[in-house]
Amino acid sequence: MPTCLSGSAQRFRRCLAQDAELHGQHLKAGDFVSLCYGSGNRDERRFPSPDLYDIDRRPKGHLGFGGGVHACLGAAIGRMAVKVAFEEFHKRIPDYMRVEDKLNWMPSTTFRSPMRLEFGRA
Repeated sequence: MPTCLSGSAQRFRRCLAQDAELHGQHLKAGDFVSLCYGSGNRDERRFPSPDLYDIDRRPKGHLGFGGGVHACLGAAIGRMAVKVAFEEFHKRIPDYMRVEDKLNWMPSTTFRSPMRLEFGRA
């Protein structure tokens, strides 16, 4: 089974406006904190084999579009756009394959994307 797919946005950084405590860590106003999106759906306490891509994995607790009062208002549009994009891609290139055996990734801890992504016909 292939390794887990990661989203392009990996983290963002914020400056605390007030003192806070998180998991026993005391944080002070003015401290910088980072939310690491790349680890959000890879919690081994919640998902068996969190680093593996499993198309049948139940999305219980999936954090991709947030939740509760912080749920993404554009989640349905995002899902629809990806579905349409893949359907159109498969119509145009039904027998595609990735050309490179190994991907070289951009050297960034904030955004994750391949340096180059090339497809050919099988």
